[in-house]
Amino acid sequence: MQKVFVFGDSHAVALAEGAEALGLTTGMAFLSGNLWHLGVVRFNRNRGLVARGGAGFNERLITASETLGTPNVLEGDHLVIGSFGYQLGRLVSPLLRDGHKIAGEDVPTEQGQFVSTGFLEALVDAHRATQFRLMRQIARRRPLVVVSPPPIGDRPEYARVRDIIGDRIQSTGAHFLDSRSLLLPGAGTLPESERHEDGRHATGAFGERAMKAAIEMASAEKVV
Repeated sequence: MQKVFVFGDSHAVALAEGAEALGLTTGMAFLSGNLWHLGVVRFNRNRGLVARGGAGFNERLITASETLGTPNVLEGDHLVIGSFGYQLGRLVSPLLRDGHKIAGEDVPTEQGQFVSTGFLEALVDAHRATQFRLMRQIARRRPLVVVSPPPIGDRPEYARVRDIIGDRIQSTGAHFLDSRSLLLPGAGTLPESERHEDGRHATGAFGERAMKAAIEMASAEKVV
């Protein structure tokens, strides 16, 4: 496997940097998490993907197609890696701002309103349906490895929603790499040495480790 197509939200950038560090021919297209949250990225039979109102993403798709030597980024002899389906700030932050807690946490009930796991699952399903559908559409046509964004904070609410999203990803038929499995034993968050200077993303060094793990997963499951 010498070529890879990496796409998704801003967390895909570190993965693409990691792929390039490994010497792979890398096609890449990313779009802001805000636009992913709005569901603008869709499957396209001719080009593979398209973003309504996402001119930058569509331009990157054209460049990626040229790099990979195929008019359709989902067709060819390359591995497809995605980093999407999360955008946790859009899902969890509004709950925390309103003082909500997740049922089962060890917190006094007077400190906030509680939401159930069922509520969280419904929240994820409602806001990520478009992205999960895209995963299913791709996975039906070719192998897809979805890599979760590395954890930056250690709030339990984020971990619970991560678990729900991970389950949903696996149900789409895509191969799932939970980035938490790449952390050191006992570490709940990404180490400072692998954090981008913006404090919200990983560096290419983490992206390289994640890409190695994704390739190993793909090889073990005969994806490539």
